[in-house]
Amino acid sequence: MEFSYKAYCRLIELLHVHGYQICPYKETYDAERVCILRHDVDSSLEKALAFAEFEKKLNVCSTYFILIRSDLYNPFSKESVQLIHRIHALGHDIGLHFDEKYIEESSMANITAVIKTEAVCMETLLNLPINSISMHRPSSETLNADYRIPGLINSYSRKFFREFKYVSDSRRNWREDVTKLICSKNYSKLHILTHPIWYDIEEQGVRDTLLYFISSASRERYHSLRKEFTHLEEFIVEEDIKK
Repeated sequence: MEFSYKAYCRLIELLHVHGYQICPYKETYDAERVCILRHDVDSSLEKALAFAEFEKKLNVCSTYFILIRSDLYNPFSKESVQLIHRIHALGHDIGLHFDEKYIEESSMANITAVIKTEAVCMETLLNLPINSISMHRPSSETLNADYRIPGLINSYSRKFFREFKYVSDSRRNWREDVTKLICSKNYSKLHILTHPIWYDIEEQGVRDTLLYFISSASRERYHSLRKEFTHLEEFIVEEDIKK
């Protein structure tokens, strides 16, 4: 499968053709064939919003998992909050993307407590309902833990990671052909993870995608600094950072 909006559109069409109902995370499902669409926002809220807008055109609702501990974006800045609210306003759910590497004491009780704290923090500061979590680069221990957190659905619980057929495009690589899985009729429950950073109108290679993301950070930093540094253009203009 290509990493383009057209290819993703074809994936959605295939799901419909083969009778899959696209559903959010829930405790129980009544439909005979269901599919959960999940997006981990590891790098860029801007790319996530663009993807969410495209899904809206497809009449698709999915779940976007947001990191609250990230070196690449601040989910609680004014601009980020606006982006996240725009994603939610398009009909998508917002969930917590939990990064376990920040936790020193890794007992199950401690991790579940920290997850609950982060979810409450996210819900309070974003003023949005947070009902689900996904793990960021989970360890094998986390994948096997089957964490139960009151008020939250764990996308890596045995229900969604074992009972559903799970497939992911992590590192821009489908380890299984997702289109063949849909067409095979072997699975009544699908759980599909994609990362918005990899998708655009036209497919781009891994190197080009990453280089563009890195270079665009300079422009974003420049525009952020302009808001804080009066008359920044007296010293640096935008053309300077393109050299």
